[in-house]
Amino acid sequence: MLPVRPLIPFWGPGKCLGQVLLALLMAVSTHAQETFVVEGRVVSSLGGIIPLRVQLKLETLNGQPVADQPADSRGQFQFIGLERGRYRLTASAEGYETTQQTLDVRRGVGRYLVTVTLTPLDKVREPTGAAISVTDLRAPKKARKAYEKGERAYQRGKLEQARAYLEKAVAEHVCYARAHTRLGMTLGLLGEFAAAETALKKAIECDTGFLEAHVQLGILLNLEKRFEECASRMEAAVRHFPSSWQLRYQLASAYYGQGRYREAEQEYLKAGSAGGEVPPEIHVRLADVYTQLGAYEKAYAELQAYLRAAPRGRFAEKAAAVMRRMEEGGVLRVPEARWRPAHPP
Repeated sequence: MLPVRPLIPFWGPGKCLGQVLLALLMAVSTHAQETFVVEGRVVSSLGGIIPLRVQLKLETLNGQPVADQPADSRGQFQFIGLERGRYRLTASAEGYETTQQTLDVRRGVGRYLVTVTLTPLDKVREPTGAAISVTDLRAPKKARKAYEKGERAYQRGKLEQARAYLEKAVAEHVCYARAHTRLGMTLGLLGEFAAAETALKKAIECDTGFLEAHVQLGILLNLEKRFEECASRMEAAVRHFPSSWQLRYQLASAYYGQGRYREAEQEYLKAGSAGGEVPPEIHVRLADVYTQLGAYEKAYAELQAYLRAAPRGRFAEKAAAVMRRMEEGGVLRVPEARWRPAHPP
C-alpha cells in the first residue's frame, strides 16, 4: 500500500479532516488494495463468437452481487478490482443455455483468464466471424494443439499441467505469442514472477501487435511496484494502441505509483473516453487522484459518477461514506453539487 501523505492542501481549519478523507478514500480505492482482475471471452460450443448480447453476472459464492455487465462485440469481458476469494460467474444469451462456473481468485499475480462456452439451444451453427490473430496463423498445428490443451488445463486450475503443455507449445514454435502470454500468466499464478515476466516480454518480442501481452505485462509490473518501468513500457504500447483503455488504465496506475498525479488524471480520463467496457471503478481511481491533488469537488463528482454507474457496487458504501464526510467537513465549495442516491447503497 502506498503511504498516506499528509500533503493535502486543505483550506481553512480542515487539514486534519483532509487527512481523514484521504485515508477513507484510500480505503475505497483499488490503488490501495491487493486486487485481482478476471478477464476472458465468451465463445460458442459450435465455434466462433456469439452474434448476440451476452450478459455476465459475477457474484460471491454466498450470492452477494459483484458485477453485472455485457460482453463486448468480440465476446470479451473484464472484471477488475476483485478482492481475494471465490466467485460464481453466470453467462447467458438468448437462444443459448445459461452456464455457471466457479472462479477461485486467491493466489498469483492478480490476473485470471477464463473462457466461457455457451451451447445453442437449437444446435444451429451460427456465423463464426472470430478474428484469427497473426500469432495463431504463424503457429504450426502441433504447437496449437499443445496450446489448446494448456489453455484447458489452465481454466481447470491445473497449473502445473498447463505449464507443461504451454512450454511444449513454445518449444514447438518459439515465437508463439499467445502461448507465451498464457505461459506467463500460469507462471505468475505459480509465484514465479521473474519467469512470468520473461514469457510476457517474449510474447511482445514475437508479436508486438498482440495487445493482451502488453496489458498483462503492465499489470505485472504495477503489482510489483516497478512503476517507472511500467510507465515507460505502457507509454510505448499506447503509441501502438491509442484506443486501448486497458493500456491507458495501467499507464495511469504507474503514474499514480510515481506520484505523477496530473499525468495519472489525464490517462484515466483518456481511458474513460476510449470506448469499450470501462469498469465504473475508474471513477474511484480518479477520485483518489483528485484527493491527492486537493481537488475535492472533482473527487466528490467522481464518487457521484461511480454511485450512479454502480449504486450497489462493491465500493458504493464506502464511497457514500467519503462523500458524507466531505459534506459534513465543509470542504465542498459548491453546496448545490451535493447529491443523495435515490436508493442508499
